[in-house]
Amino acid sequence: MFLTYTVLALLALAGGAFSFYFLQVYRGGIHPDVWWIPRICHMAPGTCKVITDTPYGRLLGQPNAFWGCLFYPLLLLMVVLTVVYDAGFDLLVFLSAVSLFLSVYLIWGLIQLRTLCRVCIAVHVVNFLFFAVLMTAVGT
Repeated sequence: MFLTYTVLALLALAGGAFSFYFLQVYRGGIHPDVWWIPRICHMAPGTCKVITDTPYGRLLGQPNAFWGCLFYPLLLLMVVLTVVYDAGFDLLVFLSAVSLFLSVYLIWGLIQLRTLCRVCIAVHVVNFLFFAVLMTAVGT
């Protein structure tokens, strides 16, 4: 069980790092070629930033990455609370399911826009993996 929650914590950290990276590159705070993001996930000029200016790229006026910068720390906190206090597992499953649903919608948006955003895909992979790993904890 400890290994499962360690993997969940690492995935939450990865999702937070990707969201922070996307938001900071979009806002001009950092260069896309930072060392701590795998090269395969670096934002490509002219494609990734353009997504943010579409209906698929914003929620309540903020870029999706802004919300990811809030969501993934919350997810990490819920993992910790579940491990330490044995509380919040149901909320963790709910949050993960919501992120999975949103990932499907946003992948559809990428298809509609005919855009390949590698950092977006990385975040969606994190969401799918998080849900899959979490579901293994349900069975144990």
